[in-house]
Amino acid sequence: MNKKKLIVCIVLGIIAIILVIIGHFAFKDLNNVKSTSSQKSNEEIEQKIASPDRIVFKIDGLYYEIFNDNSQYEELVNSIRNTYFINDNETVSEKDVDELKGNYNFIEFDYNKISKNHIFFFDDSNVKWLFMQDDGAICYLNTAEKSDDLKNIGDLARNIVKDRENILYDEALYRANNMYSFLPAVADFKEVKKDDVYVKVLENYEDFKTIIDRYKLSFDTNLNYKELMNRHKFILILSRYDILDYKVNIGNVKINFQGKANIEADSYELIPMIISVGNVTNTNAIYYNYDNVEIVDNRYGQTVSFNGIVRYITQKENVTYYTYSYTEEDDGSLGIIKQNSSTEVVPGSSKIAVGDWISGTAKYVNKIDENGEEVKYEASFINVIPKSEYLASRIKSLENLLESGKLEGVEIVSYNEKNMNSGYVIVGIKFGENSTDYDCYLKIDYDSYTESYLGMGRHIRGDYGIHPHEMVDITLEKPINNLLTSLKATMFEYIAD
Repeated sequence: MNKKKLIVCIVLGIIAIILVIIGHFAFKDLNNVKSTSSQKSNEEIEQKIASPDRIVFKIDGLYYEIFNDNSQYEELVNSIRNTYFINDNETVSEKDVDELKGNYNFIEFDYNKISKNHIFFFDDSNVKWLFMQDDGAICYLNTAEKSDDLKNIGDLARNIVKDRENILYDEALYRANNMYSFLPAVADFKEVKKDDVYVKVLENYEDFKTIIDRYKLSFDTNLNYKELMNRHKFILILSRYDILDYKVNIGNVKINFQGKANIEADSYELIPMIISVGNVTNTNAIYYNYDNVEIVDNRYGQTVSFNGIVRYITQKENVTYYTYSYTEEDDGSLGIIKQNSSTEVVPGSSKIAVGDWISGTAKYVNKIDENGEEVKYEASFINVIPKSEYLASRIKSLENLLESGKLEGVEIVSYNEKNMNSGYVIVGIKFGENSTDYDCYLKIDYDSYTESYLGMGRHIRGDYGIHPHEMVDITLEKPINNLLTSLKATMFEYIAD
């Protein structure tokens, strides 16, 4: 009996060992399956959300960016991969994308040469994962199941940017100017459409000024381009086509062209144009659309740019003739412009009135119109700054000028000498590079302590005295708190011929 029990126990033990071995290998295989499945899932999500070239944040209306050299870059990328998942697959229009980006905080993965960005909204009130397309986006996620992980992403994003300076901007503007009826040397430009469109991206004012001078380009002077380029990049375009419209995103710029700039075969009438984009924009991905371009006879002759103050207006049968103060470089006859119903006026511009500042482009026509008027130029594009706004901007410009404590290259228009050692001068100030009239006049006192030199910083001769109608740099006594401050000169430094 004991022998039988022993045999049974031995058999049961062997069976138990076999079951343990089978279970071990089965469990191992199951873990391998799970591991393989998890690895495959991670590979899929990494392929779907590739590591970006940069990460852009919009948090509480401010923009920031980091690159892969940031210590928290990988942590953020992995957190997003572990939190967002493909839960939906609906199409979102570009308009809706813009609305979402305007109203909610987001993290955007930007890729240098392509424009297939991922945008992750992490506000509790609106959680989405959008994959940008050529037009609009695909929404992969419109719910959040991992609320704790989502909160961690928001906390991590805010922690990354908390000590960073928000130097990014997204506003944009567009400027078109006079044409050139020749093909300039375009070695500095990238040819994006053979013989027709050349483009150069400029990221600082020094490069902009170099190109402008080299190619003899002229643009509206009522903009402070140097100040503008502190927060913008310029896309400078030489094109035989007009721009119909354009769309600026963080990850790309899309430009739609229309209309041939000229109708003569083998001639090159290039229009210099600027699209100014916020420095948050990736200008390595620019898309050009010529689908609606066709030859159109929309110009009678050379197009020129103009700007100045309106002096008078004569209106006949819904046609407005006005004269403005033109620059010395302009043809004098350009002072009279005809505007009719086909003239494009910048949206938001008011009706033109005497004293307004206007700028734009006009076509040379040189004809007698239906009213018997001799017309040399017809306006094609007009921007109007009302007189009140124009004066306010000039006051602001003056405040900025005085803040430096030095007036450079101004003219002493007249002076009043109280005695041999004191009095005051009246100086004329021009704000525009091409201004012929003074924008304002300043009264500046001087006394026996005011130094006077000749020689552009070399102090060739001391006690040079006061000389009307000469160009002078004036150093002002500080502080200058506002325009009501009584201005006093500490130095007159006349500019030698």
